[in-house]
Amino acid sequence: MNPSSDKLASQHEALKSEVIKLFQAVQEIKVELATIKHPNSDMNHFSSLADQLNEIADETEKASNAIMQSAESISDTSGTLQKATKLEGAQPMFDAMTSELNTIFEACGFHDITGQRISKIIKIVNLIEGTLNSLVTVVGEDGISALPLTESPIAETDDVAMEGPALGGEGVSQADIDKLFD
Repeated sequence: MNPSSDKLASQHEALKSEVIKLFQAVQEIKVELATIKHPNSDMNHFSSLADQLNEIADETEKASNAIMQSAESISDTSGTLQKATKLEGAQPMFDAMTSELNTIFEACGFHDITGQRISKIIKIVNLIEGTLNSLVTVVGEDGISALPLTESPIAETDDVAMEGPALGGEGVSQADIDKLFD
């Protein structure tokens, strides 16, 4: 064999090895995509995630507004009581209540920051979902559909028990519960 033939055979083997590695990587990507976003699965982790995050932002805002409304009511009542009270030494107590109520008002500003951060996370989740959708298209939905539908890495039963309002369209309505007692 001549040296140029040996070099060509060596390059051919190196190219063959790289093509095999690339093929294996694509196969692994297909399996991972099928686990996360199988076309035959009813589970859509991304829309569920976005819904959960939106619900967190909504409930945080509702709770913050309820706290602020109650604090405003207490503040109004305190002001009325302060005007009607002739008791000496009561003023420092009213001042302390006002100070604490102001602390509550300031602390309730957290829902704005929380909402902003959750909005950023939702945008990132949507970007990742779009990228995965593009990857499914590139790799081939038929190839992914042909793979077995495996159990989700994020099983519903593994979720943290969430108490409180269900997502829109989920759970039992208060009207349904009331009917049980009629």
